Amino acid sequence: MAESSESRFLGPPSVRARTAENVAILLVLQWIIRVFAVVTKIVLARILFPEDFGIFALAAGLIGITTVLGNFGLDYALIQRSDAAREEDYEVAMSLRVALSVILLATTMVVAFPWAALFGVPALARASQVLAIVYLITPWGFVPTVKLLVKLDYRRLIVPNVLLQVVNSGLSIGLAILGFGFWSLIAAMVVSQIAWVVSVSFAHPWRPRFRFSRAVAKPLLSYSRHLLLASLLTFLMTNVDNFTVGYLLGPATLGYYAIAYSLCLFSSMVSGSAASALFPSLSKIQADPERVRRGYLESFAYASATVAPIAIGLAVMAPEIVRVLLGAVWTPSIVPLVILAFYGFAKALVDFTAPLFASMGQPKALPRLNGLILGGSVLLLFPLTLMFGIAGTAVAMLLPISVAVVVAFHWAAGLLKARIGDFVTRLAGPLLAAETAGITAGLTKWILYALVLNPQSGLVADLVALVAALAVGGLVYVFSLRVVDREVYLGLGRHLRLVLPLPRP
Repeated sequence: MAESSESRFLGPPSVRARTAENVAILLVLQWIIRVFAVVTKIVLARILFPEDFGIFALAAGLIGITTVLGNFGLDYALIQRSDAAREEDYEVAMSLRVALSVILLATTMVVAFPWAALFGVPALARASQVLAIVYLITPWGFVPTVKLLVKLDYRRLIVPNVLLQVVNSGLSIGLAILGFGFWSLIAAMVVSQIAWVVSVSFAHPWRPRFRFSRAVAKPLLSYSRHLLLASLLTFLMTNVDNFTVGYLLGPATLGYYAIAYSLCLFSSMVSGSAASALFPSLSKIQADPERVRRGYLESFAYASATVAPIAIGLAVMAPEIVRVLLGAVWTPSIVPLVILAFYGFAKALVDFTAPLFASMGQPKALPRLNGLILGGSVLLLFPLTLMFGIAGTAVAMLLPISVAVVVAFHWAAGLLKARIGDFVTRLAGPLLAAETAGITAGLTKWILYALVLNPQSGLVADLVALVAALAVGGLVYVFSLRVVDREVYLGLGRHLRLVLPLPRP
């Protein structure tokens, strides 16, 4: 090749290396956090009832709607300005965040009662009101977090984010053991947010200053309003299914669905880590379209290579994952998880276009894209949920976002002055390798059950099948990726060596 993958990345070594390092840091960080989260869910699933998870999902849903409004896209507005953002910009943005948080807290205290009445769950009102305390907590981590992101200093965010999950996990499990039910989830979220704010303030010390200037606020809000709408649509897009299931089928069934949905997000977790690191980096080089094109397409190839095997692995191994990790009582979550695994894959691909649109000054694309997904889901959710239960809910979420993948690629190709084929080419190799690994894992599982294992032995048979199939599938994926897309294989190795002591090939 005329030029290596290294030279084609984001340009100067300072930006290229920091971006690669931050992607690797965020990926490892997200895996650490996800391990804590999965272990927590495994333990809680054996202590709490599905209805507890359902009530918490509905309370978090109400808080999530208003939290999106409270963020107002101001963090994106400051990051997009990069090093040009002034202290006055941060102070005005912080003042707006605090003011909005107070308004949202008061609003939630009132709205919580009709929200609970809508789903026929009286306890939901008080749960939502207590959870709303997070409004008064999270704004205090706003400035230090944004400043660290602008500096591409992701290492200093490791401790705050790990501490957040550790506190959440430990407290929720402890309170659940003591018999607090869904209140264990509520209390853990509030306390863990306090721990996060304290920790991030130590990571980047700052002195709060409040100021309001119309001249400063106007351009910030002008940029962020598109991202606000996109964030609101994103929230509705990823929660309208919870609201539909809770309303039509009740909180207990919602608990089964919520667990399946949380597991399917493993794949989008990977792309989300890469996208989070990519946004500030693309913002720094937005004036050079060629560097943006090369860096984004290469990053997309790496993200695809990590997302595809996770999604297909979840779909193939869903029965064993649910029975081994959660227990037989959660069997109704299996079919939704199989379907939602592909939803998670499509969501990861769509989400990865967000940093491109935002950094290149095209935030209007985000609400349009999310509106397309939300509109399709709303049309399908009620009829499919009524006919097929939570499996129908999963299908109603999958179909619209599959269409959105094509639309997102088309818009992104236009912005990069590239072709949709450039995306397809970079996706094809990892997808082929993942499909090969998935088929191999499925055959391994089938052979074990047919010739070696006794399905009647329950947990032991499922555990052996799960471990063996994942091990074989993982090895096949690595070998297949090396064969079908050696450049991506080697690039992933370089990224992993930034944070792991891996030998050179």
